[in-house]
Amino acid sequence: MADGLAGSFRPEWTSGSIGSIAFNPEQLYMLIGGPDYLRFLVPESLLPFSYVGEPDTLERLRSRLVFSFQGLGLVDANGVPCPALASLVAPVRDCAFAVADGLMPVVDKGEEEYRSFAAYFGAQSATFTRFASGQPTKDEFNLLALGGVNDWEVSFARDSNLSSVFRPARTPLYLRCRNRSEKDMLIDLRNGNTEAARALASAHGVDAGLLMGLAAGLASGKYSVYPVQGVDYRRTRLEAIPQARDLRVGPQPWVFSFMVPDAGALIRMVYVPNPDPNLSVWDEHRTLYSYMDIEFIMGGSLLERLSGVPRAEWGVAPKPQNTQGTEKENR
Repeated sequence: MADGLAGSFRPEWTSGSIGSIAFNPEQLYMLIGGPDYLRFLVPESLLPFSYVGEPDTLERLRSRLVFSFQGLGLVDANGVPCPALASLVAPVRDCAFAVADGLMPVVDKGEEEYRSFAAYFGAQSATFTRFASGQPTKDEFNLLALGGVNDWEVSFARDSNLSSVFRPARTPLYLRCRNRSEKDMLIDLRNGNTEAARALASAHGVDAGLLMGLAAGLASGKYSVYPVQGVDYRRTRLEAIPQARDLRVGPQPWVFSFMVPDAGALIRMVYVPNPDPNLSVWDEHRTLYSYMDIEFIMGGSLLERLSGVPRAEWGVAPKPQNTQGTEKENR
């Protein structure tokens, strides 16, 4: 990699100029100090969950990191990143919440990686990560700065391409499912069932035209669906060895969205924090503390809806948690 980058040597790196550099999972593992939370940059297929390397293995990886970027000024002789690179790595390492276009693949089930980006939001800064431009294989990544808190909405929409594809709805509508029956109606609507759309509208006493039009567009293929996952890590804490960054204890509220950009619509499954301090029951009781909703969006923050984190709480440093229990993998 060093030979390929030598021609782009710059004496003073900025977070912007580093955006053109391609990093592989091994290098990112060393820079982050472990895997990223969503396992996009350091996939589980390459590194098992809760992995902790032997000291000689880590030293070998550190030496390769230094060799890869020698003479470029990105890292020093000990593998410590320059200030600009450190600022990009910080939100990935100390993530408050994250958003990606899909779920983490389950390696045991042979699932493939279909995500194309993951955005990590920390204290006052955020980093957008994607597969490196011009790379024929999905094994290298670019890190892009999203700026300060006030820039996150616009920068995220730009780098995720949502600003180009999402069209605000002409008519606003918000419905929150109140029971299992209404959840089933919304799931069927998502699958293109116009009668389920009619039933859901009737249950809420609203005109059925908007919901039925969405269902019909989904059934015909007129509308495309973009899956998006948002995870809130602010109530978790690192357990045991810091290098095993996926060993996190504490509730991880998350949002899984089906976004229909051409209709300005968002169908969400929202998993709110489980109040039970015994986190070993998180999976069993998660649905007791979840809900589904659908919204036709005319304005406001799309990032807030996708992440599940209120705009007023962006960039706020997470408070230490004393939660005890068993970590559950977030998929």
